[in-house]
Parts: sequence; structure tokens; C-alpha cells
Amino acid sequence: MRIHTNFGGLAKKIKRDLARHGERLQRATVVSMRESGRELKEQLRRQTAAGGLDPRLAKTWRDKAYPNEGLNAATLVWSKAPAIMKAAAEGPLIRPRRARFLVLPLPIAEVMGFNRGRKMTARGRRMAKFSDIAKAEKRFGKLRVIDHPSNSSWRLLVADNVVQVGGRLRKARSRKRKDGSRRYSEARGSVPLFELRPDVRWKQRIRPDRAARAVTARAVNLIDRHLERGR
Repeated sequence: MRIHTNFGGLAKKIKRDLARHGERLQRATVVSMRESGRELKEQLRRQTAAGGLDPRLAKTWRDKAYPNEGLNAATLVWSKAPAIMKAAAEGPLIRPRRARFLVLPLPIAEVMGFNRGRKMTARGRRMAKFSDIAKAEKRFGKLRVIDHPSNSSWRLLVADNVVQVGGRLRKARSRKRKDGSRRYSEARGSVPLFELRPDVRWKQRIRPDRAARAVTARAVNLIDRHLERGR
């Protein structure tokens, strides 16, 4: 993702002051563009971290200043993880590619570590695996699909014959009968672990355009300050 800032509104001011300030105005413009790029980069890093994304993703924002011929100075701010930042800025609707549902861990599954899997790389080449169903079934046995109580198009994956001991969940102890059924020696219940949805709207987490407009609006005052310092 690249963010281009448009400083076209400065043209009249630059032309008006050019005859009076000359080279000093060129130096002030170059310094101001460089500082504006750094400020925008830092704002986007803070937005990324505050949006709940991996702190390492915040460090993918970069800036580069182009002095050019002074008055044509420019700055470029971009991310080395463009796909992830584009999604974070747009809040897209996410659908599964080769499946009917997306599998989302419920809070209790996150506490038990069932939301861990392949991690999303900084370059966005692999999508995160949000739910580790295999790990849950290794602990509780085959999970069962039931209807969701609040939405007819959603489903729940629940673990059966679960016992809570000391704030933790485990599979209830049982013995196998001669007829093949199992006899449980303790009270047990079913616990929802995952939510199945056909699509999910990813929350917008960063607003790069708003940050760029704010930095652009302050550019005029920044040039004025550098002109005053250069006298």
C-alpha cells in the first residue's frame, strides 16, 4: 500500500514567496516534505499498533523523501505488507475459498490455545489459520455441529462430554460397556468452541487517508516555521 500526499494547495503560496525567499524557500520545502513523511509514517505505525494488529506489522511502514529541485520536493510513505494494510484500511468482507464456512474461535477456544496455527507473515504471503480444530478434537474427541441460536445461517462446533475442573475443561472419564456404549462416572456437558460463518466483515483498523490529509494540512505551517528559522 502506498499513500500519495497532494500538496497542490501550496502552489500559490510558493509562487508568491518564491521571489522573496529564493533558495531559502527551496531548503524549507525539502525539509518540510521530509518531516511530513516521517510524521505520516509514525502516525500510521501508531494506528496499526492501536488497531490490534501484530506489532511487527506496524514496523513495515516506510518513508522516503525526494528533494528533486527543491520546490518539487516530495515524500512517499508505503508499507512492506501492502495486502494486509489494504485489508486493514478497507475492512473487506471475507469469504472462504474452498469451504462453506469460516471457522472462528470463541473466547473459550482462544483461552485454550485453539486459535493458534500458521501465522500471518509481514509480507502477507500466507493467511493466518485462526482455528486449530485438530488440536481441539485431539483433546475432546470429534466435535459436533449444531445450529446457532441467534442466526440461522451460522453454526456452532461443540465439544461433548466435557467436565470443568478448577476453571479448566477436560473430557469426562468413562468406561466402555460390553455393548460398546460408554459409562460416564461424572457430570458432563457440551461446550461451544468454534463459530461457523459463511462470511465475516473485517473491522476497519487504520485510516491512512485521514492521516495523510491531516499531515498535508499542516505542511504550510511547517514550511513557514522553517523559513523563520532560516532568517
